[in-house]
Amino acid sequence: MKNKDKFLREFNRRLEKIKNVFNVGNILSLEIDQDYINKYYQINKIAYYLFSSKFFVHMGISRNGVYSKEDLLEQAKIVESYIKKLKAKKVLELSVGRGGIPYT
Repeated sequence: MKNKDKFLREFNRRLEKIKNVFNVGNILSLEIDQDYINKYYQINKIAYYLFSSKFFVHMGISRNGVYSKEDLLEQAKIVESYIKKLKAKKVLELSVGRGGIPYT
């Protein structure tokens, strides 16, 4: 219970920082559908192309210092563990850095 309380305090502290920059209510009320996603990638297509010749750059996290394809999934696994722990229904993705983009 102590770790959960510590986690929630830290989570709330960070969420307050986010709220100082973003209108979280507006973001949560967005209706994200296929059309919205298509428009996003259409608008950002040139930027993705300029920064990456193959449309994505992705770094993995290696737990043993030796690269494997499984390393590319580590970040997603970490995020997934937090989502499950919090039983989250909505997730605000603040930044993926220079992550991969889906082809639509």
